[in-house]
Amino acid sequence: MNHYTYKLRLYPNELQKQKLANHFGSCRYIYNHFLNERKETYLNEKKSLNYYDQAAKLTKLKEKLDWLYETNSQALQFELKCLEAAYNNFFKHKKKFPKFHSKHDKQNFTIPEKIKINDNKLYFFKFKEGIKIKLHREIQGKIKKATVSMNQTGQYYVCILTEREIQKLKPSSTFLDKISNALFNEKNNC
Repeated sequence: MNHYTYKLRLYPNELQKQKLANHFGSCRYIYNHFLNERKETYLNEKKSLNYYDQAAKLTKLKEKLDWLYETNSQALQFELKCLEAAYNNFFKHKKKFPKFHSKHDKQNFTIPEKIKINDNKLYFFKFKEGIKIKLHREIQGKIKKATVSMNQTGQYYVCILTEREIQKLKPSSTFLDKISNALFNEKNNC
């Protein structure tokens, strides 16, 4: 199986822009909140937390902060997985220590499943009416996840990761082989 990514432009209406802003803010809040919790826990208790410790706390945090229910829960859980990956990369000496996300950086969130594209619209939970999308080519394969982003000029995009199987082509003779054969046949015909 091969993975392919398609980057497409989104054209949300004003209500959808507000919902997207809530998603960006909620995901940033979750990442920063749990990064802070990991740092504080280690400094105070010399104990390291992991994804499973914090996933259970995410549910309790959502009960305290009602506004988190307006955000796709899969996107919030994915932020915890990103934090876990950032810690793992740091401890494997691949990356620097994780930093807090800022609202002045590129804004994005990822939906790991239940994504559809139909009639030039992107559908996922909390966006059942669909966001208008510029579909300039056919999406091939099974959609694995989608990352919605907004750049600093206010343009919205979605990167869609798909998985599909590519059939291998039969080897063909190269250009040089064809020339060699043509010269050999010409020489023998003389």
